[in-house]
Amino acid sequence: MAVIHPNGGAEVAGFCWRGHELVDQALRVDGDTAVDSGGGGGTRWHGRGQVLFPAVGRQRDGGRVAWPDGRASVMPLHGVAKDCAFAVTAMGADEEGGAWLTCELSHTHLPPAAAAAYPFAFTLRIEFRLARGCLIAAHTVMNEASAGVSLPFAIGNHLTLRYPLVPRVDAAWADGRLRSPWLTHELALAPGSLLSGDVVPTPAFASLDGLPLTAPAATNGVFARLPVPVPPPACALELVQPGAVTVRVTQTLLPPPAAPAESDHWQRVADARYFVLWGDPAPDGGGYPGFICLEPWLTGPDSLNTPAVLPLLPPGTSATWTFTLAATAP
Repeated sequence: MAVIHPNGGAEVAGFCWRGHELVDQALRVDGDTAVDSGGGGGTRWHGRGQVLFPAVGRQRDGGRVAWPDGRASVMPLHGVAKDCAFAVTAMGADEEGGAWLTCELSHTHLPPAAAAAYPFAFTLRIEFRLARGCLIAAHTVMNEASAGVSLPFAIGNHLTLRYPLVPRVDAAWADGRLRSPWLTHELALAPGSLLSGDVVPTPAFASLDGLPLTAPAATNGVFARLPVPVPPPACALELVQPGAVTVRVTQTLLPPPAAPAESDHWQRVADARYFVLWGDPAPDGGGYPGFICLEPWLTGPDSLNTPAVLPLLPPGTSATWTFTLAATAP
């Protein structure tokens, strides 16, 4: 079962696998009502899975963005979509236990502050589909301008999982592992959580044992594959609770039909599919598990000011970024 919260920014608010809730501080369903399960409180990150659009992470100079068309604005951390209500445009279920839900956010329904931060004509359509223990979230960004104005954007999700994923007497934070066939390097962060420009190899992701959750990079880092091979391996990251469950997050990009002159740019955008890790083990006596964020991002911090990797949609075109969340037994 998955829980999506349209009035809460279309966040992934729950994902239950074999009776175990995997999302940190998930909303639980009580009849037809979603109820906050709590468990964190205080200053703890509220968890779940925020939609990050049209920004991921922070922008430099206090959020200032110099848009390609010459305008400028101040962008909140992680964008504006997370604070907006999405319209539900379709939903349904099939005979095999699958279900789908489509949500939309348009520039015409942005609150005034959000419209000032992102002064473009757009529609963001997210189709969530649940099938056989796998949640697929396809995000289609459309440039609604009739002419002249290209649509810049970044997109991602702040997916936050509890750890241990499955409560067990022998479960410990130190046993958790992160594995990936994609990630090879850490993009080091400077103060303010912006990229410093330094790149650090992280071969542990590809090893059999993986990167332990106790490694400093596992709970505060931006990660990429450098260089990107052709064809690349699956753009994926796994969180492993040994002997219990493996959670796999993947991300793909379907760019707009591009002219030959634009194809190299969209390849650079596709190469900038990053994963961001952030988290904290359970405090002693806290009464709730730790959390670990496995965040799929298209581009990285300050990307709205980084033309080399910034997606730009010509008027009347669209692109689809999809992430998939799947859990399997060992």
